[in-house]
Amino acid sequence: MENHFYANGKLLFTSEFMILHGAKALAVPLKKGQSLTLRPKETEDCLRWEARYGPVTWFETTLKLPGLSIINTMSQARSETLVFMLQKLLEIHPGFKKELEENDVVTELEFDPAFGFGSSSTLTSLMAQWAEIDPMQLHFRISKGSGYDVACAGSETALLYQVINEMPVSEPVDFNPPFADQMWLVYLGHKQDSAQSVAAFLERYKPDQADIDRFSQLTCSFLKATDTNEFGEVITEHEQRLAEILNMPPVGETIFPDLDGYAKSLGAWGGDFVLLVTDWSEKKLSDYLEAKGIDQWFAFNELIN
Repeated sequence: MENHFYANGKLLFTSEFMILHGAKALAVPLKKGQSLTLRPKETEDCLRWEARYGPVTWFETTLKLPGLSIINTMSQARSETLVFMLQKLLEIHPGFKKELEENDVVTELEFDPAFGFGSSSTLTSLMAQWAEIDPMQLHFRISKGSGYDVACAGSETALLYQVINEMPVSEPVDFNPPFADQMWLVYLGHKQDSAQSVAAFLERYKPDQADIDRFSQLTCSFLKATDTNEFGEVITEHEQRLAEILNMPPVGETIFPDLDGYAKSLGAWGGDFVLLVTDWSEKKLSDYLEAKGIDQWFAFNELIN
């Protein structure tokens, strides 16, 4: 049995929300991810779990074995989520309890846990790797999400991802736009709760096949665009159509109306990352974002292969 595992972070570039109803989406693994390392057990009948980001321990808990009751924790909610995941994993693979009895765990994030880069989906993948089970099997036991993020966690390339008849289908693709040096990934500073966003959307929106088909077409157009004007046309239609479905204004109107270029929300609308496409210099973009109180952003190639 290995004692070290790794999973990629993710970003969803198209068909956010509509992926839940079968639209084809472009999902991209990141250069940053999360690792899980097994450590010798400190206390025989306890599982100690520590989550680090750089030098900081951002979550820690101790669980009593074999029942997984919480002895102490830095976050009751996160501990309860961890217990739920472990319980579902044990339902799939009852023999995994031997691993819990023999090891403590340290996870290390390469990205800020406030970012929507997949701290949960990478953890799902890591736990499944440790238990030697299919990560998607665990995902669908614990989440109503499409699973694109868990697919990215184990992928070396971008994916065209779709759920057909409740079954995930993914196709590796090359996503390396010739204008990548004009693309920026910008953090708005308000991490969205993906589970809550998914639940609200599923409750509110009733599938329309014409919508689903159009978002699938836009995904293919997004992937094939050869210049920023063509790319911008796809972004504009994608944002406008989803804004109507969600009854929310697009980010290009609310935050970036004065951008000389295009803005597109990524993932759950309202606070995670956005894609900006502009021919402005890095200095001009930096001044522009800082004037809006935005201080965290990345060049496209800094995060994506």
